[in-house]
Order: sequence, then C-alpha cells, then structure tokens
Amino acid sequence: MILQDDLELIDWVLGITSERASPGDFLRAVAEAATHADWENYPILRPALLELKKKYPYYSEFGKRGGK
Repeated sequence: MILQDDLELIDWVLGITSERASPGDFLRAVAEAATHADWENYPILRPALLELKKKYPYYSEFGKRGGK
C-alpha cells in the first residue's frame, strides 16, 4: 500500500501538505515523507500516521476545521 491507495489517511495527509494548513515542522515533515514513501516503506509510516491523525484531527478534509 502507498498513500495514494490509503483512503483512510490520504485526505488528512494532503490537508497537512496543502498551502492552507499550517502544521508544525515535524507534522509537515512526516506528511511529506508519507507522500514520497514507496510500497516497502509506507507500511512502516502508517501506524505513526494513524496515531498522529488521532492527535491532530484538525487537518482532515484538506485542512478544514470540524473535519469528519
């Protein structure tokens, strides 16, 4: 699996990397890594992404407040 196939996380990750979002440097770096991760490395990042999404749900729906 890669990010582009991950319907659970792609919206949230793209919300972080979009220009409208203003996450911290760490969160943006992890999101950028996820967008570049290949089939071998994305599954390693995915558990961390799920935990970060719980902690920072704000970025769901491309950075809109009150995301799903």
